[in-house]
Amino acid sequence: MIRSAFFVLLSATSALTAPPPAKDAPPAAPEAPPVFPPDLPPGRVFVEIRPGAGEQKKWAETPPPVTETFEMPAFAFTRLPVAYNEEGMRSDREPAVMLRSYATMDVPAGTHRVLLRGRGAARLWVNGSVLASTRFAIFRGDGHTPVEPIPQPPAEGVRRVQFGDGEKLATFTSSGGRQEFVFDVLAGAKNMRSETGESLAAIQWNSAGPFSIISTSGNPVPLTEHAWPAFAAASEQALSERDAKHRRSLASNRAKEWDERHAAARKAAAEISVAVPYNSGATEIDRFILAKVEAAAKPTAPPAAGSVDFQRDIKPLLADRCFRCHAEKQKGGLRLDSREAALKAGDSHSVAVMPGQPERSNLLTMIRSTDEDKQMPPTGARLTAEQTMKLETWIKEGAVWSDAPAAPVVIPPDAGDAAFLRRVYLNTIGIAPGADETRAFLADAAPDKRSALIDRLLDDPRFAGHWVSYWQDVLAENPNILKPELNNTGPFRFWIHESLLDHKPLDRFVTELILMRGSKLGGGPAGFGMATQNDVPLAEKANVLANAFLGVEMKCARCHDAPYHRSTQRQLFQMAAMLEEKPLKIPATSSVPAAFFERTKTREPLIKATLTSGSVVEGEWPFSELCTLPETGAKSSRERLAFAITGPQNRRFAEVMANRVWARLFGMGLVNPVHDWEGRTPSHPALLTWLGREFMAQDYDLRHLCRIIMRSTAWQRRPVEMPDASDQTRRFFTATLPRRMSAEQIVDSLHAVTARPIAAEMLTFDQDSSQKPEIMLNLGQPQRAWEFTSLANERDRPALALPRAQAVTDMLEAFGWRPSRPDSVSERVNECTAIQPAMLANGTLAAGITTLCNDSRLTTLACKDQPLPALVDSLWLQLLNRPPTASEQKEAATMLSDGYDARLTHLPAAAATNEDPDLHYDRISWTNHLRPEATEIKQRVARAVLRGPAPTVRLTTSWRERCEDLVWSLVNSAEFLAVP
Repeated sequence: MIRSAFFVLLSATSALTAPPPAKDAPPAAPEAPPVFPPDLPPGRVFVEIRPGAGEQKKWAETPPPVTETFEMPAFAFTRLPVAYNEEGMRSDREPAVMLRSYATMDVPAGTHRVLLRGRGAARLWVNGSVLASTRFAIFRGDGHTPVEPIPQPPAEGVRRVQFGDGEKLATFTSSGGRQEFVFDVLAGAKNMRSETGESLAAIQWNSAGPFSIISTSGNPVPLTEHAWPAFAAASEQALSERDAKHRRSLASNRAKEWDERHAAARKAAAEISVAVPYNSGATEIDRFILAKVEAAAKPTAPPAAGSVDFQRDIKPLLADRCFRCHAEKQKGGLRLDSREAALKAGDSHSVAVMPGQPERSNLLTMIRSTDEDKQMPPTGARLTAEQTMKLETWIKEGAVWSDAPAAPVVIPPDAGDAAFLRRVYLNTIGIAPGADETRAFLADAAPDKRSALIDRLLDDPRFAGHWVSYWQDVLAENPNILKPELNNTGPFRFWIHESLLDHKPLDRFVTELILMRGSKLGGGPAGFGMATQNDVPLAEKANVLANAFLGVEMKCARCHDAPYHRSTQRQLFQMAAMLEEKPLKIPATSSVPAAFFERTKTREPLIKATLTSGSVVEGEWPFSELCTLPETGAKSSRERLAFAITGPQNRRFAEVMANRVWARLFGMGLVNPVHDWEGRTPSHPALLTWLGREFMAQDYDLRHLCRIIMRSTAWQRRPVEMPDASDQTRRFFTATLPRRMSAEQIVDSLHAVTARPIAAEMLTFDQDSSQKPEIMLNLGQPQRAWEFTSLANERDRPALALPRAQAVTDMLEAFGWRPSRPDSVSERVNECTAIQPAMLANGTLAAGITTLCNDSRLTTLACKDQPLPALVDSLWLQLLNRPPTASEQKEAATMLSDGYDARLTHLPAAAATNEDPDLHYDRISWTNHLRPEATEIKQRVARAVLRGPAPTVRLTTSWRERCEDLVWSLVNSAEFLAVP
């Protein structure tokens, strides 16, 4: 057995002999034996990271120098620690990376066997001599490497060697005593990703019994299929904690600079004057909302009677079809966003709206025109006959313009504790609570339990996982696991996630994004700068930044001045040049051909091109109307741009961020849409100013914004539909809007309520790590929905399919998730489609989730010794987060009562394990995917995935199927999909 009481550096005194090297083993390493570091930590394995080990063909004569160290519980690695630069952002190590780990342990006398495994190469030193070494990996790059059979384990019960890993078995004899062990692992090479696979060293004492991973803790870890997942999870937890500590320590190097920035922001916030209304609202937010409600309730002179309601019929039409050109932009010198402006003539000198005289109103004339050069709107569908007739009737009846609400403002009641609980979980961590959390919260009588729950969930690490998907959409994070440098971004999702985990202030988050430092393909913000469009990639990035953080839409300005916005092509390329850090030449692909403007027209062209192909644009801050860029001492134009956007002088940034958080929590922004503020008036201008000031005063803390919004009475009320969301005068926000769960919330909640991990392959087509990252990425084993990406492969080769991951992405896509994100999107398309109920009713993922299999929490509930009503209560609390009603309890009892007392089969645990063996055959990668048998194997796996998990045999078939039907009905209910 493995003993404790180690880590005293002693010379080896026990006799130990190793067998002669096998014929296929590499020659003995020429370098001197490793020297044990002094003061090794007790009970842990001490590990050195040595990047730059060169080509993966032989061990270097002189190991590269140590750059980092860490500790692990045993001689086993599933990944390298993450590399970070001096600012705490993900970076890259020089390939290949050598891990050298040290341990001492008492070895009993006898002959023992050692099992060595490694992805690239591994070797084990015992008392200064190499005992065993695996081969260096050699791969063919043509896809025709033979498909090897699954190797048999070296002893009964031992975990199989993983695909891509090599293994070596050796024997040594010891007379007993303390031994020094050194385990070397070489990860990657110049043209291979630096991945460890499952690199490990295990011992079988006296050549009998189980193999155990070499450990110093005194608690042997059996190398079995059953024990490995828990050990791997504990190792990942230890690595993640190490990564976080190291990352945060490096990020603190700039703490003084950011403290000074935030002090300046607090000072600027103190100078912003905004009066909070005095009324009965419970929080400042409620007071602003109640003030608008009370003002709307004051009696006003009724508008003149007419058959057409301006608020219901006319204003939404004008807002939808006219305001984009004839509001703040004033195309043709005409505005239509107020009655006073509409009664005037534009550049045509014809009055747009003449009350009582539709025949003399130029607005109607242009709408009805059949001349393409004159008709309005100039693009898109024409107004319908019904819409035109309503406009005509409205003008004939006097063109009455009223901003008064068409109906009394609805203030709904409180949502109740059960609905609040589900809502706050979904809006913070993106996962619905379970039965235990629901019972505890509903039973809690503390008056501040809601505020306490909000605080607890905002500090939950899962908060980061919920918000990553939002920023992936907004920032157009678009990695591809095949040919990642072709029209994609790097996977900077990992930097987003770590920034949220570390509570990074949003001004620093945006600054790091703009500076684009760190790793491009390894998850750093440099990946943001990779090409999504080839001619001028950073012009697209400039548009993303303007959308995301300034509320400025510049998409059309890529090739010409925007027709419906003030944005010009020069402004876009000025920002792009600041990102490029050099002047930019306008390419022909980003220019409108001159022939377009040479066509004879009586109307001025809808678009203008004020820059010509070949024009050179210098990098300058293009939005002086938003804020003046002060002298910052910045070393680069990127730094100047970052400060211009996030600095305390730019109140617009703080308000745009506050508006985004408001929209995410309420369902719509105070300014709507959130990415395009031009011509938009906030529904609550003073509230928006106050939120922006709060954000600045609290160091741009995302969680602070969430906290003050969620603590408001308005946010905690029952959802209510907004009568006219397009009109800011009628947006009162007395409650949240009714919403469906997002795609990620659905997938994550389905897995959470069953306590089953996401069953997906490693997100890569290169399972054996044979390719360099420029060719193929490995995005890891997904634990949550945000980690998925497009699974498209070259020419749709069936052998490269990832069937388990595909079952998840099919569900995600059905509910609005985009497998690729070539452009920025702030609000997803969330319309109901026929595919959505089909996916929940019959999709592979949902079918597996609703199966009572051995590893489902629902199976555990069903097998628990409890009365039937208690089981029904638990199912409702687990899936819908509320107790069942009396009628629901009765209907469920009718379904499940027959055979309930005899539902348990009492089969032994071994008999209850019935996993589909076909899932073990997935050993296909890029290196062998063109072999005919590769496609056959992948199809076999796909059929196994389609069959889903095997039902438990702990329950009788008849009763289990009826219980599954009940679970299925709850999952397919509208209530399950709703955010209450």
